[in-house]
Amino acid sequence: KIYDVDFTKIVQELRYKFSTLK
Repeated sequence: KIYDVDFTKIVQELRYKFSTLK
């Protein structure tokens, strides 16, 4: 299930970007 791993990575990146914006 590579999709799950990719999704997790994307979520982490998004969270990081949001944190930087805030």
